[in-house]
Amino acid sequence: MPPAIPLPETPAVVPAYASERGIDPDLLETARIRLELLYGEVAASWPGFIARPGQYEMMQACLLTFLSAKAPDDEDRPGNNLAQLEAGTGTGKTVAYCLATIVASEALKKTVIVSTATVALQEQLFQKDLPRLAEIIPELQYEILKGRARYVCESRLEGVINDEVQDSLLTGEFQDAFADARWQAKGIPRDRAEAMLWFKNTAKKLHSGSWDGDIDSLAQPPEPEDWRQVQANAHACNGGQCEYFRSCAFFKARRQAASATLQVANHALILATLQTDSTLIDPGNTLFVFDEAHHLPNIAADQFSYRAPGHQRQAAHQPAHRGASPWARAACIHPAGPGSLCPTHHRMH
Repeated sequence: MPPAIPLPETPAVVPAYASERGIDPDLLETARIRLELLYGEVAASWPGFIARPGQYEMMQACLLTFLSAKAPDDEDRPGNNLAQLEAGTGTGKTVAYCLATIVASEALKKTVIVSTATVALQEQLFQKDLPRLAEIIPELQYEILKGRARYVCESRLEGVINDEVQDSLLTGEFQDAFADARWQAKGIPRDRAEAMLWFKNTAKKLHSGSWDGDIDSLAQPPEPEDWRQVQANAHACNGGQCEYFRSCAFFKARRQAASATLQVANHALILATLQTDSTLIDPGNTLFVFDEAHHLPNIAADQFSYRAPGHQRQAAHQPAHRGASPWARAACIHPAGPGSLCPTHHRMH
């Protein structure tokens, strides 16, 4: 019997998250060396740090995803610019995707936006995780992106205080009746003295520079009724025509964020921005990480739906079309669980 002819080996299918297709070899080698260096510095510098296989695998997958960037007019889009990566608690997801995005940003000269599901997680990343990384990467520039309503409007704050001054010019029963009716209409507590004390103290902190105008940096959260009277509002904003434009907390934060390599945002802000003509985000020149991406569907439904009254009640969803740019890299990171949001789905162990 003649010897059996060996069958040709079937080449292993390389998953998209591990594909090096279309990536410049020299760029990839340089990026990997840089990533290994930073990962080694983290391991050596952070007390109690334990390198985990799943963390390392996620870090490498993120790097390949971002380095797969294509030009907007490139018709060859195999999908390896998108990755959904799952990992259990304790894997060290934040370190993995942060190091990978920092290296990719350096290599591609692009801005990174890390988006979290909530403002609380956003603050944790900005106040705790990134400062630790900045200790070993001194050149890292990072800032936080929040919605306009998280900042005070100096014009509205002064307006509330000036209204009180005008009220003091009135006398007797007419003063009380006029003031109570107006404050009730605005939904402000009847205890005007307590509210006005907060307004005036807040204005002093703002003018002295001891407060930056961000509601989240206040020692104590304000009464919701009080904050609604002075929060920044797009419909009431005069932009560059406002006398407080240069000192405006919202615009100061935006200017600072514009110069940062890594910006920390939240899902609601990203989705709301991408459906408008805002220049806050340039999707074609941005690397996106959506941490806890499993929250995206519900947040998107809240952002892009409309509930009609009566028998015509229905939801009208508007696609975030500006987010579909082939330049935009989206690495969706969330805890291990069912479901898939991105074409490339891999679970880290």
